[in-house]
Amino acid sequence: MNKIVKKLLIVFIISVALYIFNGNKAKAASADIPENLTVVKGQTVTVTATVNAGGWNLLLEGEGKTQHLVGNTTVAGNQTVTTSISFEANQNTVVTLTGDITDFSEDVSQKVSRTCNITVQTASTGE
Repeated sequence: MNKIVKKLLIVFIISVALYIFNGNKAKAASADIPENLTVVKGQTVTVTATVNAGGWNLLLEGEGKTQHLVGNTTVAGNQTVTTSISFEANQNTVVTLTGDITDFSEDVSQKVSRTCNITVQTASTGE
């Protein structure tokens, strides 16, 4: 009986250690926008860029709107920031997120190039 308790205790300790170490892994830098949106003609559409990085220099643009997202974290680790553009959807369009981001822990810059394809449908036919 004593051997079983010892084995269970070892398994428990290993499980807790794995959970702690995996839970504390830093997330790599990332920047994203939705890939596709479908909206009704005349509806206001908002496209939001979400960035998690130590430094960022990005441009969110589409349908004549532009948002610059430039900055860096003021604390240790990556920081999450967002920006959005909104417009009335009258035709199919593409919104882009371009630039570069830097992971805080690696201090290595990576290029960002994302697109969001917006499909506009008429209200009466749904097409």
